[in-house]
Amino acid sequence: MGNWYIDRNRLKAALNQDASSTGDHGMLDDTLESVSRLIDDYLGFHLYPSSGTRYFTPRDSRHLELDYPLLAVDAIQTSSDGGTTYGSTMVSGAYYLEPANATEESPRQPWWSVGIRPNTTASGAAFPAGTMRGARIQGTWGYFDERSTATATLATALNATSLTAEINGATALRPGQTILMGGERMFVVQTPASATGSHSSQITVERARNGSAGATHSCATAIEIYNYPVVERAVLYQAQLDFRVKDAPLGVAGGEPFGAQSVRAAGGLHPFTLRMLAGFRMPVVR
Repeated sequence: MGNWYIDRNRLKAALNQDASSTGDHGMLDDTLESVSRLIDDYLGFHLYPSSGTRYFTPRDSRHLELDYPLLAVDAIQTSSDGGTTYGSTMVSGAYYLEPANATEESPRQPWWSVGIRPNTTASGAAFPAGTMRGARIQGTWGYFDERSTATATLATALNATSLTAEINGATALRPGQTILMGGERMFVVQTPASATGSHSSQITVERARNGSAGATHSCATAIEIYNYPVVERAVLYQAQLDFRVKDAPLGVAGGEPFGAQSVRAAGGLHPFTLRMLAGFRMPVVR
């Protein structure tokens, strides 16, 4: 569980639930998890950033189309023997990431292809066309790497494995957020105000998420929160409908069964949700 595109408190507020109530937490959490994963399935990729290695079969020696959105490159390597060994690593000056102006968009867009630079003289600056798993890219994958700096900071040093953290300004965080401390991603499970309304300084987290490694963090470490523009609105809309269906007559929420805003249980994503997500679909591979 994890990598929700909105936090639990935002859904509770939209449903007019008291912030300190706990009775529906299990259903709310299940709803946010299922809607977030349903959106990933619809798009064909996840929107959250995750570090890892992906493999590709190049069709052209000068251009590599990606089947997953790329946010950052650690290394591009090629293999001439079908992936047994990757003996050639491209220098960053040997290739372009495309679309060329992806990082100038607001919010910034991911890259979908790698092109060898014209006239490059770098060694190994070519893809082994037709070789299965002939290229691999180590990097950060996903659609968004949008972050905001939280007012909360780490109150005491944190070791590499503890699942609880003492936080200054802990109530600024929300269950369901994915946060970044240093280079480690964490999923917020519980915060002081999310259960009883008490305001202690301790939060509960899942560590080393999305390809990051558990690490030690010093006192006063800054905390960043991952954001998902536009998608957040789509998830909030869909999650409200899905949550309300459980108490709706005939499994219909949002109006009459044939109304424009009605939704049936297990009916998939609502047309309004799909409309908000239309701009995120994977581009057609040329």
